[in-house]
Amino acid sequence: MMHRIAAAFALSIALTPAGVVAQHQPAHSSTQRLRLTATAYCDKGKTDGGSVARRGFIAADPHVIPLGSVVRLEVASRRQYNGVYNVMDTGSAVKGHRVDIFMPSCPEAKKFGERPVIARVLKRSEPKSGDTGATRR
Repeated sequence: MMHRIAAAFALSIALTPAGVVAQHQPAHSSTQRLRLTATAYCDKGKTDGGSVARRGFIAADPHVIPLGSVVRLEVASRRQYNGVYNVMDTGSAVKGHRVDIFMPSCPEAKKFGERPVIARVLKRSEPKSGDTGATRR
């Protein structure tokens, strides 16, 4: 019985076109961990994602984490900021392995300063075609 199951599995793999297998594999693992540098901003304007900035939003370099992605941030030195964030914005200073966390209070954003964080990508959005990483700042 085990030989039949193994043979059927091997046959199904052999008959599956390579492109089909590749389409079902995510480009990046959903548990991808990134070491980033985090800063904070308090500009309540409209984000590149089209929404008004609010708590739970971050800005990121779209070449590292595309707009619309969902990440879990771990800020070891400031655990109150640990949580799930939506990448809804970009910024001219947000290049490479950096994120900018929205905070409704400018004094709070200034106090946050610059800190190392670990980001776990929970949902990676596909970059939009023609996305140049245009910035709002």
